[in-house]
Amino acid sequence: MSSVDWALQAYSSLSELGIRFLKCLERNLSLYEYVPLKVLSKSLNVKLEKVNKVAESMRKQRLIVFSASPYKGYTLTSAGLDLLAIKMLAERDIIIRVGGVIGMGKESDVYLGVTPRGNYVALKFHRLGRTSFRKTRRLRSYGLVSGGWLKQCISAARREFKALEMLYGKMNVPQPIDREYHVMVMSPISGCMLYRYRGLLTRRHFEEVVEGMKISFCNGVIHSDLSEYNLIVDDDSHILFFDFPQWVPPTHPNADLYLKRDVRNMIKFFRERDVSIPSLEDVLKVIRGA
Repeated sequence: MSSVDWALQAYSSLSELGIRFLKCLERNLSLYEYVPLKVLSKSLNVKLEKVNKVAESMRKQRLIVFSASPYKGYTLTSAGLDLLAIKMLAERDIIIRVGGVIGMGKESDVYLGVTPRGNYVALKFHRLGRTSFRKTRRLRSYGLVSGGWLKQCISAARREFKALEMLYGKMNVPQPIDREYHVMVMSPISGCMLYRYRGLLTRRHFEEVVEGMKISFCNGVIHSDLSEYNLIVDDDSHILFFDFPQWVPPTHPNADLYLKRDVRNMIKFFRERDVSIPSLEDVLKVIRGA
């Protein structure tokens, strides 16, 4: 079972105290690897015996993990954070149901969601696992937060949602609808991933990529991880950009490095498909408006 499956299984049976318990753990992620029982008891204003009873139930549901050394304490699992996010989105009437998986990647899982009006949305759960979290810390100094990999997932969702808010309506990106913790609610994405696309790719597709990069740059966003794996050829054969958690502004110290890498990735991909492409320098001039 996935962490979302565990969260949904526990959703209806979790008490109000259980929700408060999970929220308390989330608030303390930046302070403790495992939140001490005494801290939980004091924060919740509940006796230790009752805290232990509720905690044991949630541990069996795989929402939290217990540690006995060097002190007794608990921390959230991905399922626990998933449940919190789903609960908050439901309470705000953003979604009423979580459906099946749309896609799964190294750093996110995307599920189908249903709104109170019966419309479909995409629910993106950020999944920066411990390995990719360490890699992110090595390669990115911008926007990092303390509190381990779950806090990093929350930060990634917050950053990506901000990028979509800055770009939506100006270029072809998913519509940002709402965000809670590490989960983004977006308009559904349809089409074919660029790396899987078997139709005819032309100079027009490449020019759409460059135009999107130019608009993004002019609005303060450099993707920083652009490749054929986070571009989609949509149902109208236009290029759609997504996956922005690693974006940086043009003022970032390494902005030029990241922008050139994004452009090189695109030039390499299209040239391998026999599309006539300008030089790196010419493409950069277009993007920068030079």
